[in-house]
Amino acid sequence: GFLAGIFLLFLGVLIMRKIFFGVFSLSAISVFAQENSLFQEFDNQISIGYGMQQNTSGFGTSATVPVDSWVYSSSNILNFEGERLFNNGIWVDVNANMEFGSGPVSINPIVGSNGGTYQSSGYGILGKFGYGFSVANQHFQVIPYGALGLNNISSSIQYTPSTPDTNPNDFAYVAGVGARLEYRINRTIMLFGDQLLAYNWDQSGPQDGVQPQNILQLTSVLGAKFNLAENFQVGVQGTYTNFQPQASNYTSTGLMMQPQWSVGGLVSVGLTY
Repeated sequence: GFLAGIFLLFLGVLIMRKIFFGVFSLSAISVFAQENSLFQEFDNQISIGYGMQQNTSGFGTSATVPVDSWVYSSSNILNFEGERLFNNGIWVDVNANMEFGSGPVSINPIVGSNGGTYQSSGYGILGKFGYGFSVANQHFQVIPYGALGLNNISSSIQYTPSTPDTNPNDFAYVAGVGARLEYRINRTIMLFGDQLLAYNWDQSGPQDGVQPQNILQLTSVLGAKFNLAENFQVGVQGTYTNFQPQASNYTSTGLMMQPQWSVGGLVSVGLTY
C-alpha cells in the first residue's frame, strides 16, 4: 500500500544517492590522478644518500661546568629513502639512516681530563604519511603529514667513559607532525622545503638516577631534486635540527650531555618509477 510505496521510494533515493556519490568519487580520483602526475615524476623514487653532519651538545650549568659549555662532534651519514605519491594524492616517505666514521671535534677539558671522549653514533627510521594538494597547474604542492619512527637521538652525542654503555634499550620512539612544500620549476628541477615537529620518547629507562631523556625536536630541510635522465634522479638537501630536552641531565655521578642542535647536508642518487 501507501507505506510500502513510501518505503520503496525512500530506498530508491538511497540507492541513487549511493550510486551518484560513488561515480563522483571515482571521477574525482581520476581527475586528481591527472593533476599530480607531474609531481609523481619526482616523488615516486628510491635513493641512497651520503652526507656529513655536525652535532652540538651541552652539559647545561653547574658549579664545575661553565655556562653554555658546548661540545661539537662530526659524523658521516648514510641514508636510504623510499617515496611514493599515489594517484589519489596519498603520499608516503620512509627514511632509514645511520651515522658512521664519527669523531670528536672538541673535548670539554673538565670531563676530558678524566679519560672521556666524545663521539656521535646514531641510527633511525622515520615514516611520513600525508596527502598532497597540487595547485597552479602542478607547480606547487603542499603535503601535510604525520610521522612515526624510532631512533637513538637521545644519546647520539654522548660522553663515552672507559666502560661503554651497554643498555639494550638505548633508543627512542618518535611521533610528530609536519608539512612539505614542493615547487616544480619544470620536468627536470623541483625544489622543496620540509618542516617537522616531533617528540622522542626515550626507552633507555632511569640510569644513575637520571630520568629518561625525552626530547622535543624541530627539523627544517631545504632541498632540490633533479631528474637528469629517464628514471635517474639526483638530490641535494640541507638539514637543521633544534633539540629541546624535556628532562634533567643530573645523575648520581654528575652531569650527562644533552643534544642541542645539529646541522648537515646530504647528496643522493636514485631511481624514479
